[in-house]
This record gives sequence, structure tokens and C-alpha cells, in this order.
Amino acid sequence: EEEEEEEEEEEEVEEEEEEEEEEEEEEEEEEEEEEEEEEEEEGEGKEEEEEEEEEEEEEEEEKKKKKKKKKKKKRRRRRRRREEEGEKEEEEEEEEEEEEEEEEEEEEEEEEEEEEEEEEEIFKNKFIIYLAFRKIKKCEY
Repeated sequence: EEEEEEEEEEEEVEEEEEEEEEEEEEEEEEEEEEEEEEEEEEGEGKEEEEEEEEEEEEEEEEKKKKKKKKKKKKRRRRRRRREEEGEKEEEEEEEEEEEEEEEEEEEEEEEEEEEEEEEEEIFKNKFIIYLAFRKIKKCEY
């Protein structure tokens, strides 16, 4: 359970970090867009330079999208793996509990058998004593 909690905390931390990264990327993109707008307003850039910059930006965006996809895939794989491990651990725990219950039941049965044997032995001894007293009384008459 502690391991599961730690894993969940790790996942939360990872997700928070990824969200922060995404926010930073968005801020960078906004800054880039603002810079482009300023350049266009000032009329500094030439058409060729703008086209090259646009192509570069598109390439960067594609790279970022690919990175995001990879991160999502990784996250999903980790989550699935952790869930599978968690299920395995649960199954193992259930099996252990079942085994313990079976052992306890066996112990109880053994104790009951021992008690029954002791009671039978006591009954036999009492019966033997009874018969002995009967013989003694017969002898007296």
C-alpha cells in the first residue's frame, strides 16, 4: 500500500511537472508570436526570412507535438504497468490471506480432533473404572 501511495505521488509529481513544462512551452510560443507581430509591425523582416522562420516554427511545433505524444505514451505505459503490478500484488495478498485462513481452519480442526480423542480416552477410563467397581460389588455379595 505504501508503494502504491508512493507511486501515485510520483505520478502526480510527474503530471505536475509535465503541466508546468506545457505551460512554459505555451508561454514561449506566445512570446514568439508577440515577437513576430512586433517585427511585422516594425516592418523589419523580409518575406524570405519570414517564410524561413515560419518553416522553422512549424518544424519546432511538430517536434513539440511529437515530444508530447511520446510523453503521453510513456505515462500511459507506466500507468498500465503500475496497475498490472498492483493487481498482481493484490492477487498475491489475497492468496496469502486464503492460505492463512486455510491454515487456521486446519489448526482448529486438529485441535477439535485432539479434544475429541481426549474426551474418548476419558470416557474409556471412566467406563473401565465403572466396570471395576461392578466387579468389586459382585465379589462382595
